[in-house]
Amino acid sequence: MALTDSRLIRLKRGLAQSVKLLRKELGLSQEDLADLADLADLAEIDRTYASQIELGVANPSLEVLYRVARSLELELPLLLTTSDKGDSVR
Repeated sequence: MALTDSRLIRLKRGLAQSVKLLRKELGLSQEDLADLADLADLAEIDRTYASQIELGVANPSLEVLYRVARSLELELPLLLTTSDKGDSVR
């Protein structure tokens, strides 16, 4: 089953909201998140890439998503789970 444009947009938006919400809950800056996720090891990705993920403009690889989830202290599937109310996914 192929993702429709609207489903992909909702998924990216939900991912962006989840990353931002969880990062803030942990009291992390975008730079802290990038450092914890070792994003700099992946083609010199830094805080700006973390920002792009939160804005929904980046298309992070599975490896990046895994590292971000690990840094946010949760399993990858939970990172992709969003609440309609914007509540935490924890």
